[in-house]
Amino acid sequence: MSRAWALALVAAFVVGAAPGDAAAFCRATTVEERLAMCGQIGEPLWWSTPCLSYAIDEDSSQWLDPADTRAAVDAGFRAWSRVVCDTGATDIQFRRLADSTCITPEYNRGGGNVNTVAFLDPWVDPRDGTALGPERLAFTVIWSDTGTGEILDADMLINDVRPWTRCPTDASCTDFDLDSVVTHEAGHFIGIGHSLVEDATMFNEATPAGDIEMRSLEQDDIDATCTIYPPGSLQSECSDAAFTPRGGLDLNCEDNVGNGGGGGGCSTAINDGARHTWGWSLLGVGLLIRSRRRGLGTALRRLRRIGVVTTSHQHRRETNKKDDGRASG
Repeated sequence: MSRAWALALVAAFVVGAAPGDAAAFCRATTVEERLAMCGQIGEPLWWSTPCLSYAIDEDSSQWLDPADTRAAVDAGFRAWSRVVCDTGATDIQFRRLADSTCITPEYNRGGGNVNTVAFLDPWVDPRDGTALGPERLAFTVIWSDTGTGEILDADMLINDVRPWTRCPTDASCTDFDLDSVVTHEAGHFIGIGHSLVEDATMFNEATPAGDIEMRSLEQDDIDATCTIYPPGSLQSECSDAAFTPRGGLDLNCEDNVGNGGGGGGCSTAINDGARHTWGWSLLGVGLLIRSRRRGLGTALRRLRRIGVVTTSHQHRRETNKKDDGRASG
């Protein structure tokens, strides 16, 4: 059957409430955030394997020693693999592969692929050269099966015009903490959208420069992970081969020009046995510099105005599909 291509800008909300607290984690779907309305429209994004890999572009960040860049990226991913749910530890495992030449997110249907972490200077979208706002710190592109929501590839792009550092835990620093931003983007990597909980790692505004709060996951982030990947829901053993991207590993993205991915860039392969439309989703563009603090109450009041509400002490999604006309990254 023919395979059409679909574009979605995603960061949908899933809002719930539990006794004694409030949960407002975001479930990303295959539909644009402003249309998804709490994940009611579109398929929720998820990986079908717990064995996930990534590769850092060989130029790394210009602001850090390559070893420090690797350590920061590793720490960001590792935070999610250490989640412990009520019924046990998450099955998700990450492995960093050899450095790659990839800076363009791309979906290669006919060959090897890689999930890339790229540092961009100039800060433009490498797919079309569109300039990105300086207040935006990073974004993640997700390739998925639009029929099932299964993630096939996730590529993380970081604004390397802005200086980065690894803030010490016992002293202040003046630049943005790379560990923190990668931790946030790694949440998108596994299919989590933005949260309404201000203290959560997945809140859509970055903590101020020098802050390291986003390095550590809050309960809302843990709830999101355990909801999407409850312990035992995926195979628990990861062999070396299990970390290989779909279609095989290709660390040299320039080889993919004309190979079904739409140009040179990092990409993943379509499963030849797939029966659904395939598309890509964009998350994290709205990880903005936080200019003011907003409480959970304000965010929840806004959702009530547009028909997306939390009710009593049950975890539920309302069926109102109104569009407030604003898109989150």
